[in-house]
Amino acid sequence: MHSLFRSALATFVFAFGIASGGNASVFIVDQSGAGDFTSIQDAIVAASDGDTILVRAGYYFDGIHIDGKSLAIMAQDPQNPPWIIEDYEDGGPKVFLIENLMQGQGVVLDHLRLRMDVFDGGIEGAKGTLTIRECRGSVRVQSCELYGGWSMCALCGPCGSPYSCNQTGGAHVSGSSDVFFVGCTIAAGYIACWKDVEGSVNCGGTPQPALRVEVGLAPTNVALYDSHVIGTAGRDPIDPQGYDGWDGGTAAEISDSFVFASNTIFEGGQGSDADSGSSPHTPGEGGNGGDALVLSNAVMKELNCSFLGGQPGSGAPCDVCDPPLPPGRGGLPGAGVTGCCLESLSGPVRSAHITGNQIVPGKLGVTFTGIPGDQVDLALSAGGGFAYQPDRLGVLGLASPVTLVGGASPLGTLPATGELSLLVDYAVAPGTQADLQPVFSAGVGEKALGPPFRVFEAPGCNIWVHCNSLPNSTGSPAALTASGTSSHGANDLVLSVSQLPPAELGMFFYSLAPATGWGNWAGDGVLCSGGALFRLQPALVASAQGTASRAIDMQMPPMNSGAGALENGARAYFQYVYRDAQSPGPEGFNFSNGLTVEICP
Repeated sequence: MHSLFRSALATFVFAFGIASGGNASVFIVDQSGAGDFTSIQDAIVAASDGDTILVRAGYYFDGIHIDGKSLAIMAQDPQNPPWIIEDYEDGGPKVFLIENLMQGQGVVLDHLRLRMDVFDGGIEGAKGTLTIRECRGSVRVQSCELYGGWSMCALCGPCGSPYSCNQTGGAHVSGSSDVFFVGCTIAAGYIACWKDVEGSVNCGGTPQPALRVEVGLAPTNVALYDSHVIGTAGRDPIDPQGYDGWDGGTAAEISDSFVFASNTIFEGGQGSDADSGSSPHTPGEGGNGGDALVLSNAVMKELNCSFLGGQPGSGAPCDVCDPPLPPGRGGLPGAGVTGCCLESLSGPVRSAHITGNQIVPGKLGVTFTGIPGDQVDLALSAGGGFAYQPDRLGVLGLASPVTLVGGASPLGTLPATGELSLLVDYAVAPGTQADLQPVFSAGVGEKALGPPFRVFEAPGCNIWVHCNSLPNSTGSPAALTASGTSSHGANDLVLSVSQLPPAELGMFFYSLAPATGWGNWAGDGVLCSGGALFRLQPALVASAQGTASRAIDMQMPPMNSGAGALENGARAYFQYVYRDAQSPGPEGFNFSNGLTVEICP
């Protein structure tokens, strides 16, 4: 199931009576100050149970600490996920911690990139960038990237002074019964080490696994779908006792818990090669590869997963010995799986996703992929949950009550190609959120479940910066802003740009798709728009104060028809391009920042 379920599928759940509870609020976090908050944690503190926090693209040196509160924290633009970085040196340490959810509560993290910075940081005893502990409610981490913090042995002293050499993994779950990772990357950090001015330092230590799952005050249940779990790679050593390579880290360690995994890769870290030693006694030995999965008194059921042990590092000769010594021992390869009990389920992986070109007014395009003859449907509920059912190839991730979109009849049956595209009726309901999960019925008694997703349709009429550009000859980047609204009916949107080189020609333009990533280098700046570009004629001349503006008429070409039409619910990506004769770059033209405008009725 694709991440577009976030926005597209949520537009129809209201038709089935599944809406967000009460008077839930939506908060915007924008590092530039154009939203309700500049800090994610400030928004969390201000939010009430059931609220949604949308985070705009950018770098946030911030934390996420949710203590006993139902919240959804999502990237406002999934094409430009924000980076949220626990920076020890920026007023830290901060934390990425979800704890003490009661039964019936739920937290969703969606399209976020979390990274713990150097020197451990985070909560005391943290073993992962994201810590989930003692939660009786549901936690769903979907389409996120979780990167462990790396630790460095300081140049000024021996290992452990003033900083520890312990790094962190990507995620640590304990005492929590309803945890899902869907479409995530979970990677461990690494340990770095250099010689100090007095000589060598020995920076040993066992790296934390990328994912650690263990019992707490209550049993722990975790499900992983379509994810990648990566152990840390061994780093080049500086070790006076033999110049040995470092061991790669374990991808996942699971103890006293239950885990279901589908279509997920567990990859142990690679051991590093040994350095050539200066000692005449001991040639360096290569580091061992990390294990993919270590089970201890745990039960894991897997469907179509890969368990890849890390590659070993090679040994090294003593390059100053006379006569030369043979190379040191190479490392040992990591194991795929150690411990028990692992049960491999038989059956194929099924999936469902949205195809944007099939969305038409009043309908939503959904493509199901599975086995010919499968009957397909979509299950819906108002809140997250976890209930492994052994007669199903999957984990039910929906809280009761659960309804089916097709009602008494399935939505369709997969043909011989194993793929079926359907147009499903929907009704637009901004502010609506719910949980969905594809259901495949294959004969009597056999069902398969794809990954569950929280879906949400943000209220429309939002305008935000999605991409930044570079300074021009004024010393500052051109700043594009908007006034009025993005309402199609009001038709009162005005775009203004400042900090332009005076008296230079320029033009507003837009596209219906953003550039990939953070934009593409163009001219002496950044092109923030992707796909076809639509110019707004005529060109303008910047004032003596370096400003230009235009009232946007959505009733006129190219906005009122054809390929550039701005339909209700569409997003337009505006930018301004301008000449710059005195540009610090070689091209002589530049761009403003990019502005995303959501078109609403």
